[in-house]
Amino acid sequence: MRLIICNRMSVAVDEIPEGEIISAKTHAEINGEHSLTLVTTRMLKKGYRLLTDIRSDETTQRWDEYAIAGAEEEHYIGDTVIRTYYCPWSIQDDLQGVLISAMPGVQQAVSAQTALTALLSDNGRWNGTSTSSARGGASMYDRSAWDALSTFLETWGGEIETSIEVGDPSETTLTVRRRYIVHADRIGTTTEPQARFDFGGNVASVTRTYGDAPLYCYLVPRGKGEKTEGGGYGRKISIASVNSGNEFLMYSPMLVDAYMWPGIYPTIKVENSKCETPAELKAWAESVLEEYCAPDITYTVDVRRLAGIDDAEYSPYGRLQLGDLVQVVDDAFGDERLELESRIVAIDRDLLNEKNVVYQISTSKKSIASKFSSLGGSGGTSYSNPSVSSAIGGVEPASTDSVNIAHYTNTNICSVSLSPGIWLITGRIRFETNTTGLRTAKISTVSADTSSVISTTTMPAFSNMWTHVTAIRCLSLASQTTVYLVGWQNSGATLECNGEMECTRIGDLQ
Repeated sequence: MRLIICNRMSVAVDEIPEGEIISAKTHAEINGEHSLTLVTTRMLKKGYRLLTDIRSDETTQRWDEYAIAGAEEEHYIGDTVIRTYYCPWSIQDDLQGVLISAMPGVQQAVSAQTALTALLSDNGRWNGTSTSSARGGASMYDRSAWDALSTFLETWGGEIETSIEVGDPSETTLTVRRRYIVHADRIGTTTEPQARFDFGGNVASVTRTYGDAPLYCYLVPRGKGEKTEGGGYGRKISIASVNSGNEFLMYSPMLVDAYMWPGIYPTIKVENSKCETPAELKAWAESVLEEYCAPDITYTVDVRRLAGIDDAEYSPYGRLQLGDLVQVVDDAFGDERLELESRIVAIDRDLLNEKNVVYQISTSKKSIASKFSSLGGSGGTSYSNPSVSSAIGGVEPASTDSVNIAHYTNTNICSVSLSPGIWLITGRIRFETNTTGLRTAKISTVSADTSSVISTTTMPAFSNMWTHVTAIRCLSLASQTTVYLVGWQNSGATLECNGEMECTRIGDLQ
């Protein structure tokens, strides 16, 4: 392990020898916190960077970069001062101070690569690369680049990690040459298990944790208050008009069966005053449904060096990365045998002893999803162009439930007849669970269009959850025109879908 100090110009100025390090521990989560906590006798400058290296195999070094932020000093004995430094992920420090006004895909959906490039165009330090096929659009107007990165993940999905390229590590003046944010649908190796942990063998302990938040069967969302004739606001908007008359969403019928009381379904009400239409409120509620209603179960596997395990046997486990698929087996876990195969969602490492590693493994989407937004600000996705914020603002909604889309078939989900003018059209389709193929939402002025589609968004299917796809387009209509939301998929089966359109009039034709 090396711990290299770099100045604000990314040039190495010193290296901290292990003799001056009392403790150095890192914590990393998928789309969440990445940090280094360093305890040392060395005095370090706020704003400088620390580079650490972890070997990902016998010959390759992986570098991580942290920014020196907060510090705590304790005069211990004699002339000795013990200093504890909290060092967050360097991308957080870099992007929080950059203000951007990007609006990738607001008028026509763009790829994740295009959106990431737009997001990072003004920061000067970071480049971005994406392998995701997702397409969409979001406004990042007047936002910090860090906050916009949260919006990017909410809109285009996926997970991120960093790649730090340095000069020759043996050079006296080592420099950081390039920094990349690497975006993918899934990080890590998920094609096959990368390790198997057996209690009593290569595992010191296995801990199963049930989240302490209460479980609810139903979620009742409420939006902004409806305007009254007197100019005030009355009853808050519900989703009943776009949800078959029901004011609630249900996460899982099995959860209802397990947690209902006699004649009572535990229910929670959530509010978002930014949602001004039932369709917008429903989309938001669906995005937070799992947060309130899904059981949160995680497993913590303490992979410390145990007696009888040599370096050769231990070596692969110390090099596992976030997102890797692993197996956990425990023959005496309560009254049942534990056999779990899932992904690593968090890692704690001791840099002074690479064999002290703790992995958190979870089947819960909550442990993998947008923790990122809580680090960067309010998050949220805006589809409104700020330049027309004072425009007409009239909204024409439409929605449908339980539409069947056959394999390789363009199918109308819903449609709206629009009067002449300039319209911002947002269409959303929710495809039922199926792990195979692609899902597409299209906006067209031709029914079940197959050739003249004017906006298309395509995303890969997600396992164990419905796949949400959003298409956006700004249209200038010279005459009364019917606009269609068209769905398409290639799962090899017929899928049930729900869809909705929200058409906002943003101006008149000149």
